[in-house]
Amino acid sequence: APVEPAAVTRIRKIGGSGAMLFLAILQTLTMVFSIPKVTAYSTYGGMQLRFGFNFPLAAILTFVAFWMLYYTCKKPAGQLLSTGGITILRVLQMLSMILYALAFVIVLAVLGVLMVAGSFYYYSSDVYIPIYLAGAFLSIVVVGLLLAFLHRLFAYRFLGSVKQTATSGFSACRSAAPLAVFSILSGLISLASSVLTFIFSEEINALLSQFVYAVEDLLAESGQDIIFNSRLTDQITVGGLTSLLAVAAGLCGAIGAILIGVLAVRYRAAMRKAD
Repeated sequence: APVEPAAVTRIRKIGGSGAMLFLAILQTLTMVFSIPKVTAYSTYGGMQLRFGFNFPLAAILTFVAFWMLYYTCKKPAGQLLSTGGITILRVLQMLSMILYALAFVIVLAVLGVLMVAGSFYYYSSDVYIPIYLAGAFLSIVVVGLLLAFLHRLFAYRFLGSVKQTATSGFSACRSAAPLAVFSILSGLISLASSVLTFIFSEEINALLSQFVYAVEDLLAESGQDIIFNSRLTDQITVGGLTSLLAVAAGLCGAIGAILIGVLAVRYRAAMRKAD
């Protein structure tokens, strides 16, 4: 039987590891938390909740791609590694790059218009100051879009090197280090943002308070009518549930981003050993 190249064996080991399984589970949870949609509508008896569904295509495709990658890496050594999951992820990165590039051009054009307008109203503080503040804000947005584009570019190049290694057997490692840096930093920022949102969100705090009151009502046997007709079916509850789902999806995505950075570092080290 032909001997499997060392680089492919190392891909199989990383892709079939517990860390990769945990990442696939996180992507599953991100998709699950992105699907429910909660709205409220008025009735004669008060506000009522209506549960619907979103269709987060990118989250669904990412979920499918990671499980495909994990499944193929769990196959016994010697069997061909499928690159279908990698291809899906690369397509998603390419689409993201296109969207970020378009947004970058549009925001940059608006910023240019503001700069020209500011030059005409330089001596009018009533007009110049708002233009200056808007320009400063858009400058931050431009930098953010550029960083997001570079993050997707590094991911695209890294996935390309993984695909090349899986198909050719020769080790390739492009953009693993910058991808790791961008992924870990963005994951830490998203994680902090999600935690702060959970702590300081008035809607989430109101929702949690309502559940506490509902439990107290049940314990006091004061009737379920209060729970379902007034406390858990108002507009605040809708906002709280929506925010809570968004925070849960954000937490899973943030931890997943950090884990992707760790796996990129592991892949880089593995390819060096394979050489």
